[in-house]
Amino acid sequence: MQEENFENLKTTVGIRGFDPSIFPELEKNMKEGKTDFVLHYSERLDEDRTVLCQLSFNKHKEDDRYFFNRYQATLMNEDEVMAQISVKSSWKITVQEAARIMEYGQNVAVFKQNIIGYRQNEEGQEAQQFKFNAYITIDPEGKTDDQGNLLLNSYHDNYYAKRSFDIIEQLENPEIPFRTKQDYASVEALVKDIHQAIPVEIVMNRNGKEEDGFLNVNARRGKLNFMDAKGISIDPPQVKQEQRNTVADSGEVKKKPWVNQGPQKRAWKPKQSKGISR
Repeated sequence: MQEENFENLKTTVGIRGFDPSIFPELEKNMKEGKTDFVLHYSERLDEDRTVLCQLSFNKHKEDDRYFFNRYQATLMNEDEVMAQISVKSSWKITVQEAARIMEYGQNVAVFKQNIIGYRQNEEGQEAQQFKFNAYITIDPEGKTDDQGNLLLNSYHDNYYAKRSFDIIEQLENPEIPFRTKQDYASVEALVKDIHQAIPVEIVMNRNGKEEDGFLNVNARRGKLNFMDAKGISIDPPQVKQEQRNTVADSGEVKKKPWVNQGPQKRAWKPKQSKGISR
């Protein structure tokens, strides 16, 4: 076993949200020199929900190095399977983010930078490595592969070249006026939560009334995704145009929507220990 390879795999597995308690089993399998092996992992999210994972490793054909290829994640509600996905290691999605993708579906997305991909320009040539950025989420039609995994779609730089998606611009000029329940120091801090597939709790102004809801992104449409209190997406065109222009017409100074201007009704904080934030 290559000690450097083991240390690198510990880092790779750790930054994807897996607890270090899995490392001894990883080391044991590497020392046995198996061609490939699977590690089993379980993380309790709350009283009812658990995420079960199978991490797949393969040995290099020519030396002792191992590679972490992918993991299969299954979201359980007590004994019932809620959803199941297969996650490429190169996507760098944490197990906690995977759990949120399975729970909230296409209503949320994970954003990752510098994902490593490979392309073969001509037949017979060695595939060339390249890097790209992408939003990753559940296929909107709920399609599955032959193992029952919900398919994941990636919406990358080339996709948005044709339909520009500037998340900060949309947050600063939202189709639905809103404020977050949690204070954020900057719009970048809000974007960080959104990019982890966290449905951010907000208060929306719809047709002159305040409503509780959630905010994330619709990656396929390249737009912010506003949801009601039940997590159902809201179509922004239903919002009256005069509501959008209320602040401008009144002559008031526009306040940042991600900074809570009044008393918090209910503080929103990511429940990091449980893996799913709500």
